Amino acid sequence: GPPFAAVLVCAEAAKLALVAPLLPPYRIGLCSRSTGAAFAPPAALLALCNHCLGFAVPRLDPLTYQVVFKAVSVVVVALLSRSLLGRRLTRLQWASLGLLLVGAHLSLAPPEPAGGDARSSSETGRSEYAAGLAACVLGSLALALSSVMFEGASHADSREAG
Repeated sequence: GPPFAAVLVCAEAAKLALVAPLLPPYRIGLCSRSTGAAFAPPAALLALCNHCLGFAVPRLDPLTYQVVFKAVSVVVVALLSRSLLGRRLTRLQWASLGLLLVGAHLSLAPPEPAGGDARSSSETGRSEYAAGLAACVLGSLALALSSVMFEGASHADSREAG
């Protein structure tokens, strides 16, 4: 079948084709120009997250991908919520986030070479693994930033409306 990344690009194109008739939103009364501009960056970050997913998934085993993606996302959302939205976390919540990171780190193990030329396949496997981890972390950072930006834009939009 087609490569996973190509399927994601097609999915993004299909979403854009479905939404395009609704643009520009300020003409048809769905939202103001400023509201559309506020929600555009989080949407672009979600697209980046999806493309990182397409790159990372074939290079990582499912457990590694999910543990890294979820742990990084949760911790970064907490940090961004604190710095950008002024949210306060208790000491117990900060300790829980620390334990989450320790657990995620302990669950990571580089892949074992699968026979053949052990040295070249091991180096290739490690570089693919590292590239997959980097894409996974970038995707989770994009998702976390998108989530916090979306919440900030939602609060700003509700204050403008009310």
